[in-house]
Amino acid sequence: MRDEIGRGGFSIIYNGYYLNTKVAIKKVFDPVMSEGLLKETKNEIVCLNKLRHPNIVSIIGIQWTPPELILLFEFMDMSLHKSIHINKTK
Repeated sequence: MRDEIGRGGFSIIYNGYYLNTKVAIKKVFDPVMSEGLLKETKNEIVCLNKLRHPNIVSIIGIQWTPPELILLFEFMDMSLHKSIHINKTK
């Protein structure tokens, strides 16, 4: 069973496993994919697919069966907000 670990303006983030690797699963819940949301989502996928850096979460895969869109990301142990505010560099 997946547990909800976050929520945004148009998606819910769950934790889960893919090929025995812990992942974050981003499920877009807007049943009507507007042109703006579609463009924003495609841009996110294209940008993240090109980026490789230890400080940037990697995209592992997508499942796009309109209207459902699911993105798989590497799992981070904490949110960006917690990472910034708890792990302050001195």
